Amino acid sequence: MIKIFFLIAILLNGSIAFSQTYYPYQDIKLETPADCKAANPIALHAATTLLSTPFKKADKDRASALQFLVKWMTAGKEFKFIISEKMQGIVADADLFGLYTAAMAKFCLENKNLAGVIQVVENSSCKLVLDYCEIASNNFPLKKKQRKILENN
Repeated sequence: MIKIFFLIAILLNGSIAFSQTYYPYQDIKLETPADCKAANPIALHAATTLLSTPFKKADKDRASALQFLVKWMTAGKEFKFIISEKMQGIVADADLFGLYTAAMAKFCLENKNLAGVIQVVENSSCKLVLDYCEIASNNFPLKKKQRKILENN
């Protein structure tokens, strides 16, 4: 599963390495577990931003926030983020998987006592993504197959 996050980080890094962003996520050090723990409030801000602002396909700020989250998730030791076999169906859609990634981070940071219960994290993350997609102004319609995967958790 960490390989998936690493792959996404590489893909995102190449596509937005030269972008200008509103929040300087690229300046935040994530070299040690202590750096990652200190960046928890910033990670929560990034996740909350992704799950509370309308989706735009080519939004550099959203891409920067997601790239930071992926780096934070893979570098940190405080939380273990696992993509179950059931959720493999959304990995191919980078935009949906980005929302799911943000939802996992947000849930774990807001519910540290439940962060180690994989099924609870998965179910809650799916609900956060579904709630986001239900708001028409967020501009993120789900395909039937994606909705079924998220709803069946």
